[in-house]
Amino acid sequence: MNPVISLHEARSGQLVRIVEIHGGRWYRQKLYQMGLFPGTVVKIEMVFRPGPVILSRNRMRLGIGMGMAKKILVQSVE
Repeated sequence: MNPVISLHEARSGQLVRIVEIHGGRWYRQKLYQMGLFPGTVVKIEMVFRPGPVILSRNRMRLGIGMGMAKKILVQSVE
């Protein structure tokens, strides 16, 4: 089984599944509005360290700030 890491630790080009979202209600609501739920599979397009993570899902690209990316736990599906 692949280890669980935070989104900002993922590699560019990696396909990951969201396992858990930490943080308060605001974080979860914001991510849910973007269509990011536990169980959602996304592709990591680019990781800027330190900085945002660009990911794609269903032909849509999203930018997640580093602070928020640290609260999203993911697991590689490759």
